[in-house]
Formats: sequence, C-alpha cells, structure tokens
Amino acid sequence: MASSRSRVDVVVAGWELDYRGQPQGPLPELLCTADVAVKLDDGVCASPGCRIPASRTQRFIRPDGADRFAPVCRRHHDRQGRTSAFQEGWFEEPAGSLEVIAGCMFSGKTQELIRRLDQERYAGAAIQAFKPALDDRYAIEAVASHRDLRFPAIAVPDVEALRAQLREDTRVVGIDEAQFLEPSIVPLAEELADRGLHVLVAGLELDFLGRPFGPMALLMAHADRLTKLQASCQFPGCGSRQATRTQRLHGGRPAGPDDPLVVIGGAATYQARCRHHHEIGAAAAGSDSSLHLQFA
Repeated sequence: MASSRSRVDVVVAGWELDYRGQPQGPLPELLCTADVAVKLDDGVCASPGCRIPASRTQRFIRPDGADRFAPVCRRHHDRQGRTSAFQEGWFEEPAGSLEVIAGCMFSGKTQELIRRLDQERYAGAAIQAFKPALDDRYAIEAVASHRDLRFPAIAVPDVEALRAQLREDTRVVGIDEAQFLEPSIVPLAEELADRGLHVLVAGLELDFLGRPFGPMALLMAHADRLTKLQASCQFPGCGSRQATRTQRLHGGRPAGPDDPLVVIGGAATYQARCRHHHEIGAAAAGSDSSLHLQFA
C-alpha cells in the first residue's frame, strides 16, 4: 500500500469500478486511506438526451473485438456490456444516487448528513433515516452529532432489519455510522439507488488502526458522489486542519492492535489526528492481537 510516512506526497489515479460496476483492484482501499479523495464527475452520460453526471463506465462489445468504453450515469449502465447504441428516452422514473460522506471522528460527518437530509425535507421528500442500534451515545431515536444536531432516525440491529423498515413511499434514505453495519449494506444501497432512491450514507472510513472500516471502502467505491471531510488535529501544538485519522486513547496512551476494534465513545476516548501524529500503541507481549468488539 502507498505510504507517505516520509512526508512524500503520493498521488494515485484510477478506476474504482470496472465496466461491470464491481470494485477494481486496490482503489476502494486507497479511497479510504487517502487524505484527499476526488471522484470526478465532469463527464456527462453518453446516452442521448441524458444530462446526468457519469459515474459508471459502459462497455460496448463489438463483433470485431474492438470494444470501446463510454461514461454513463447509474440508470443507463448495463453491467453485462452493450452490443448496440443507446436509445433515447429509456426511463421515466427519477434517477437514483448513492452519496457517501466519510471522515475521521469530529470531522462533521453526521452534521453534514443532517444538513443534506434537512435539505431533502424542506423540498418535501419522503425520508427515512437509520442508524446502528449500538450507537446510543446521544440519542436512541435520532441521528445526532457531537454538537447535538438531530434528525429523527430508526435504530436497527442489522441490515435485514433496515430493509424490513423501509416504506414503499420513501424517496430518500439516510444511514449514519455505516461502518458498524454488515457488508450486505453495499448491495442494498446499490439496489435502492438503482430503483431511483437517493441514498445518503455517512461513516468512518478508517478504524483507529488506520485500516478500512467495515463496508466503507466498498460504499465509497460504489458512490456516485463522495465527500471526504477533515478535522483539526488535536495533537498538542499541531494545529493542522488536515486531520484524517481517528486516534484511540486508552488511559491517555495510544491504543494498540490488541485493543477492541469498536469502543463507543466521544472526546474522552478519541481524538482527530493528522497522518503525522496518528499513533498506534504496541501490542502486549504474548497477547492475542485478533480484533474483537466491545461496546462501552
């Protein structure tokens, strides 16, 4: 994996999805570990008459083997490849999308999610918001930020429970703390977006060890729009506004690989740190360094 511990700037470009819409190579993980990630949407869908920004690559299969590729939006993407040109006016239903908001703790992810959900509410959209049931720090029946901004939400124990709670009339789905959900949240988010729903997801893309967290890498790869937020580094004397890592502290010292993967907490347990000041404690001698869950 690319490293910038030597303070060398590393710039990586590539396709995050192949023409079938499947994650490609190391790009999903690189989206997570990057301090800055840009998903370009300057291209417009190649389907005639469509003005939606392109987020997928369409393969056109030719008999002579000289296949070509074109940028397309989600609803005009054929995962199997196409053998003929596009037809104008395929769809009458609204185009769906998947937006992902990622960042370290205290970067404002939940605040941004609430802002976007409020915009949809003011526009009259039918909205449902969800959160993992284990996150009960500030509210049980609301998505809540560290600054006490709130939006009504349904706490669910798993992805199947989330699916079961979805209403037929819902047009916008918001999901907070997605890193705590199972990998099956990825195909569900894709399914909802393909059906024309607007799906907004927020979560930590890296755990306290600096590794991709839960399903976030795949959600970021599939996203039509990706926002990576940064915080102010809380290491004494740093002052950098480019904090992209979550620092876990245990008794005032950096947590290590033998600590639980998940400990629900706030400012007393976690800090936002820049890449340079992010620390991982040493594993205890003879300890089992396998990761496990703990909620406190």
